Amino acid sequence: ILDIFLQQTYNSSLEISKEFGDIQRQLEERPTTIEQLADQKAFIQGLPMTIKQLSRKAEATMVNYNFLDEMLHPLPQDHFKLRWLLVEWPQKINLKTEDVELSQERDKSIFQKQYQEQRQLFEEKMHDIHQNITVVMRASDINTHETVAQQVQKMQQVIKEAQEQVKVFNRRERLFNFEVGAFNEFNQSVRQFEPYSKLWLTTHDWINSLDKWMNDPFSTLEVEQVESILNDGAKTMYKMGELFRSAPALMKIINTVKDQMEDFKPNMPCIAAFRSPAMRPRHWERLKQELNIDLQFDDTMTLKTLLQLNLTQHLPAIQKMLEIACKEFIIESALNKLEKDWTGVNFEIKAHRAGTYILCATDD
Repeated sequence: ILDIFLQQTYNSSLEISKEFGDIQRQLEERPTTIEQLADQKAFIQGLPMTIKQLSRKAEATMVNYNFLDEMLHPLPQDHFKLRWLLVEWPQKINLKTEDVELSQERDKSIFQKQYQEQRQLFEEKMHDIHQNITVVMRASDINTHETVAQQVQKMQQVIKEAQEQVKVFNRRERLFNFEVGAFNEFNQSVRQFEPYSKLWLTTHDWINSLDKWMNDPFSTLEVEQVESILNDGAKTMYKMGELFRSAPALMKIINTVKDQMEDFKPNMPCIAAFRSPAMRPRHWERLKQELNIDLQFDDTMTLKTLLQLNLTQHLPAIQKMLEIACKEFIIESALNKLEKDWTGVNFEIKAHRAGTYILCATDD
């Protein structure tokens, strides 16, 4: 029984010693940032309570070991070492904590110096950001939309990274008990940049999309995407017109894009009709005959080809054909569903009269 009691005491002592060891290892981890240093300080602040709780557990094992001594039960060497290690642990942790607290002041000085250096580099980076934003704000030639849009996209990524860096600086300033920097000039530049970025990205997206719609195979045209780009672009350009009404060069770009969008809008009914899944080759052929046009409705057909035929003038006839196609499509879809539902269904029939059969009743 004493051997079992000894083993239980030893196991408890091992667990307590392991917890003390974990504390020591955590204290030995050298922080590499001010954030880690702050976490370490918070950890040390909570140590007295943790050590107190572990010491109580250790005292309980000491009572067990004292009982074993009274019973003259021999202790193996490893048990003996562990027993007195528990006694030493609180003092070892206290000494280690004092060493760590001394090194924390040195580390804090190092981190402050690093912060100052990083802040200086960031100031230079913000200067470069401001200059690049100024370049975008001065752009005024619609023919450079590709280059300007690429620069805008690059700047957006740079600004996003800089904004994250600002958050890091602000957090570290609080940890150093410094005055939290407002970065007003940087934030102001970012706010000024935003409408210019919307203007150039919308212009670039519109011009490239229009070229793609006009020249790519008509069969690749997605009506919902076209409507989305057209409607969202029109809203953005309206807002830009309100913002830049006192900037003639930019208003020229805005009006050019707005005019192109307005010119394109009347084509949407025809595009939606021709891209309807209800329109089949037979409908195309009937349209060709009714409108007396020569057009191959295949992958070589483009929107530009359709518009050159002035098909918008025949919109009533096109919509009538679409209405017919949609009705046929509904019937065809219903028949396909019926065929799919009945596939694999077996019907039982029985003789009724000479040469005739009837369908037997089913439970379904």
